[in-house]
Amino acid sequence: RRDHALGLRRILPRDRQEQLAMIRRSLDPIEWKVLQLHYLEGMTGKQVARRLRLSASRICQIHGRVLSRLKQRLTEREGSVPEA
Repeated sequence: RRDHALGLRRILPRDRQEQLAMIRRSLDPIEWKVLQLHYLEGMTGKQVARRLRLSASRICQIHGRVLSRLKQRLTEREGSVPEA
């Protein structure tokens, strides 16, 4: 299920490394680790849970919370940019 990846890719403009650094700074370490393992290393939620020694439902909660916050920031940012 890479549907969620679309949301992450959408907020990564031209300089991917700079944007990744910005996202990383805005997240708690566990939040970043979940995103890193899932999107950058291609692990499933269950694999992430095993690696971090957390339940799969906890990983799902963290993942959902982070995506909601990132989408909200993107929406706020898009609303503040004048259209051409």
